Amino acid sequence: MKKVVLLVIIALVAALALGRWMAADSGYVLIIRDSVSVDTTLGFVVLLALLGAVALVVLTLLGNAAWNAMEPVRATRRWKKAVAERRLRSGFLQLVDGEQEKAERLLVAAGEDGDWPLVAWLLAAEAAQEQDKVEATQHYLEQASSDRRGRLVAGLMKARFALEDGYPEQARSELKVLADMAPRNKRILNTYAEVLESQKDWQVLCALMPRLKRAFGEANQGRRERRA
Repeated sequence: MKKVVLLVIIALVAALALGRWMAADSGYVLIIRDSVSVDTTLGFVVLLALLGAVALVVLTLLGNAAWNAMEPVRATRRWKKAVAERRLRSGFLQLVDGEQEKAERLLVAAGEDGDWPLVAWLLAAEAAQEQDKVEATQHYLEQASSDRRGRLVAGLMKARFALEDGYPEQARSELKVLADMAPRNKRILNTYAEVLESQKDWQVLCALMPRLKRAFGEANQGRRERRA
């Protein structure tokens, strides 16, 4: 506000000085461009220049005010991110300490507002799984899968949870899809092979053997190959 008052005072002083100067001698300006010509007084040209300068200053002040008005929005975003980071850390520690219910609440909140939603949703799924919340676990894993980097790890966790709950066929179906998506992922291939061994599906295991050898080496897979 002080800047605006100061600007008005300067403009009034400049206008007064310009008026006295024009009263003494208005001057003359002629502008010619191709077939167009404009003639006017020097005082009018100076007045336009002065008004243009004032308009520029006013627009600058308005732009600065708008920028300052946006500052609370940016501050709110930074505050939300900081809170989400604290929730993620606290949720992880609560999960380690065995406080699954508290951990789940904190991690879900971190997944909704934080910069690390993938980690938050995966940990939230772990907390829900330990509480036997099947629907919540699947929901959190779906949220993690929506991240392009989370499809494999979320699918692998889904397969592990299915094995823990006694659904090997569901785990096998998930692992087959993951193995086709990431044919060189050692963790997925090894888990898939273990499921096939437990089900004694030797034919499919033999078909998978070349990929296992490329991933782990022939010597490492010798026992599994002989058994198959």
